[in-house]
Amino acid sequence: MCCDSSVTHSVDWCRAVESALFRLCIILDAGGSRPQTDSRLSASGCMKHNWLNNLEEKAKRHRVRLKSQLRLQSYLAAHRQWKKHFYAVAAANRLKRFQQNRSVSTP
Repeated sequence: MCCDSSVTHSVDWCRAVESALFRLCIILDAGGSRPQTDSRLSASGCMKHNWLNNLEEKAKRHRVRLKSQLRLQSYLAAHRQWKKHFYAVAAANRLKRFQQNRSVSTP
């Protein structure tokens, strides 16, 4: 087991460390000095690996938010604020036009 009894780690963390050590042992040859090229993942294989995919699911599971989610939230908040101000200015302009039309038509 990767986890020491004196240090408390989550089970997911221990599994991740064990998986990484296992992969490292597969990649390195018996001497440990020269990587084996036939057992390595290709670049496309690395991009399809579970560690680099399903980030939203992992974030939800660990109750953290992705940077892209935070940026989207701040963008939407700014957009809502802009929209609210736009409607206020549009309403003020309509009221001004209404008052001008009313004063012109009334002698």
